[in-house]
Amino acid sequence: EAALELAMRGLAANSKPFRVWTSGLGIFTEPVPVLYVAVVRSLELSRYQRWTWWEVHPTASAPLDHYLPERWVPHITLAQQGLTAEKLAAAVQVLAGRDFHWPIAVDNVVYVDGSQPEHKLRLRLTLGENARD
Repeated sequence: EAALELAMRGLAANSKPFRVWTSGLGIFTEPVPVLYVAVVRSLELSRYQRWTWWEVHPTASAPLDHYLPERWVPHITLAQQGLTAEKLAAAVQVLAGRDFHWPIAVDNVVYVDGSQPEHKLRLRLTLGENARD
C-alpha cells in the first residue's frame, strides 16, 4: 500500500482536473452482468488512464487485464452484484428514455480497497496540486 500511495500522490500532484461526458447505458455480459453508464473515451481520459496504469500497476499483486489501456472501458457501474437477467431487464426498462448525457469533472483520484464486501475508501487525493502546465 505504501508504493501505491506514493504512485497515486505523484499522479494527483502532476495532473490537472478535466471534464468527461457520459453517453448512455451499457451492459457488460460476462462473467456476470453489469449495468453501467457509459463514459465517452476522450483523448485526455485515455491518456490519463494509460499514465495511471503504468504508474500504479507495478504496485498491484494481481492486476486485471480488463484495466489494460487498450482494453479498458470507462464507465460508472450502476448494478452488478446479484444482477440476474430478469433484474437487468427490469432496470433497463425503468431507465430507458432517461437523459444520460452528463458532464463530469474529474478532479480527484481515490483508492478503494475492494478486497472486502464493504469496499473501504483508503485514500482520496485532489488533482492539480503542483500540476504541470
